[in-house]
Amino acid sequence: MTDLAALADRTHRATVERELTEAVRLNRQFHRRVAELAGNPVALHALERLWDQIQVSTRRSLHAPDRTALVDDQHRELLAAVTAGDPAAAGAAARQHVLDTSAAARPPEKE
Repeated sequence: MTDLAALADRTHRATVERELTEAVRLNRQFHRRVAELAGNPVALHALERLWDQIQVSTRRSLHAPDRTALVDDQHRELLAAVTAGDPAAAGAAARQHVLDTSAAARPPEKE
């Protein structure tokens, strides 16, 4: 679990320092490690297949400075649930994180 916590720390630091290419790379490692710890090869395979498609939206979602704290809080919540061995809490945290990231990554609507 310490590697997951270290990845969360490094991802947050890179995001705060606006090193977004590095933040996206570390974010990918964080989420891949969560999938590995879940022991779900189907989810891991799906994540690997989709990552290149979601990389652009991930960068867009990390670009907004007001999301930095929220993303870090959600990663910490997921980390806490995984560390506690609480799959229901981990699932709920992951779901909310995906929904919030998806909403933040959408291009602004034209008026």
